[in-house]
Amino acid sequence: MGEKEFYDNIKEDKKMEFDGKSYNFSYTVSSMNRTEKSDYGFQLRILFEGKEEPKISISAKNVSVQDYDVNHSPHQENLNLKASLFGIGALVILFIVVMFLMLAILGPIISWSTRKSDVKNKQKYAKELFDAIKSESLQTGTTDEKLRDFVTSMLYKQQLERWNNKTIIGKWSLGMIAPNIEDHKIEL
Repeated sequence: MGEKEFYDNIKEDKKMEFDGKSYNFSYTVSSMNRTEKSDYGFQLRILFEGKEEPKISISAKNVSVQDYDVNHSPHQENLNLKASLFGIGALVILFIVVMFLMLAILGPIISWSTRKSDVKNKQKYAKELFDAIKSESLQTGTTDEKLRDFVTSMLYKQQLERWNNKTIIGKWSLGMIAPNIEDHKIEL
């Protein structure tokens, strides 16, 4: 049959012949249209009995013939491009989701697990600041306790201001650990 299942353009030249090992058919197709869609121009349907699929070969005059393959469709290239873009888009989205989940889960865990070393670093910095102010005599007439409380208060207020300017996501990534004035207090 021809395209759109019309039989008008197809004429059987001779009846089916069996030469002992093959069945031979002969048809003349008066016209066949090529379309930009994956429609066929001519179709040969063969019904067979048994479990073994027959081997079929086609020869044609003045027409190129190829076995059916979906990759021969003009639209297959567009489908392949769309599938590739979809795959790349899916990978990008997956990457973003994985990164977000890592930050949402690992960020707080890291903050909680490094809390003690973070406090030690804050106290070390407070001690360095305390020693610098004391050695340069920038607060003359101030006792060590008052100087320590000044440095502690100053560093705490700085951390508190940074904390208050963070979004909920920023606070979450820090494990929701708000600044504590005791984190900056040093031993005298």
